Amino acid sequence: MSGATTAVAVGAAVGVGASMYMSHQQARAQQNAQNQAQQQAQQQAGLARSESERLTREYQQQTQAYQQQAKAMQQQLLNSQQSFNRANQKQPNAQRALAAAGNAARAGQSGTLLSGPQGVDPSSLTLGKSTLLGQ
Repeated sequence: MSGATTAVAVGAAVGVGASMYMSHQQARAQQNAQNQAQQQAQQQAGLARSESERLTREYQQQTQAYQQQAKAMQQQLLNSQQSFNRANQKQPNAQRALAAAGNAARAGQSGTLLSGPQGVDPSSLTLGKSTLLGQ
């Protein structure tokens, strides 16, 4: 019986040893998988960061190009306005000025656009009442 007991004990020890070995292997495999997942996450984060930086640079370049284009368009508009103004300069109308002065002289010194040379009619100032205020 002592051989059987020994065999059982050895079998149990082998079973415990195998179990410990398998447990150790499983822990190592789990650690390796965790390390690999962490490395992949870091790589993906690095790729995302570099892509974000690339897009930021591209956006800045586009913004700068748009600003330069807008500035060039403003300068072009200013140049075209100046060219138009040079081509279509305003000149005084001497005939019109003389005619206006002649019409003003005919109206007399007391004449205005509102009253004319005869002045304001006093009846138009009473607003329909013939009494003075306070009386």
